Amino acid sequence: MLSDAHEETLRLAQLVEELLLLARADASVDAPLALSTPDAPLALSTPDAAQEKQAQPVELDHTVLQLMRQFRGRLNTEEARPTFEVGHIEPVRVKGDEESIRRVLLILLDNALKYTVENGEAGRVIVSLERTGKEALLRVRDTGIGIDLDDLPHIFERFYRADRARSRQGTGLGLSIAQTVVEQLNGRISAESVPGQGSTFSVWLPLA
Repeated sequence: MLSDAHEETLRLAQLVEELLLLARADASVDAPLALSTPDAPLALSTPDAAQEKQAQPVELDHTVLQLMRQFRGRLNTEEARPTFEVGHIEPVRVKGDEESIRRVLLILLDNALKYTVENGEAGRVIVSLERTGKEALLRVRDTGIGIDLDDLPHIFERFYRADRARSRQGTGLGLSIAQTVVEQLNGRISAESVPGQGSTFSVWLPLA
């Protein structure tokens, strides 16, 4: 019972934090959104600090590989978990704030973790990175339950949760936050999916 109460407290704290982040975005605060993690608590950046951080080039390939190692190290191996794999990774430098980019990738990995286990069977999650024109293209592809075509246009909306996702933990804000962060970095994000086969989330960011 205490464990359930603790989990509910953490869920509510996450919800409040995510609402704060989106409220700041609605108010057009010129600062990258930062979602706290155990290693990086929430910090409200000033506009000057935000502009300085966004002006720094980010070695995106290094960031992706480091985060993948950290994420895999935190997984509970006693439960059914998807296999997180590193696909084709090209050396890429992008314009932006490394912490904000890490948050986006964490959201996408966490999303894949939730929806790539079905009936005790775990699938695969593959992360890749390449150059395409004047942009870097980061992809997170999974072999999970997929997204129904009727739901796909709405997944970046706040609090939207497809019927098949309602039994899984979450606030319904993660993908909306990811989209907001990517757009603040002058990038774009999209999703493709085949129900029953999996989903692919793609993020484009301008090269440095």
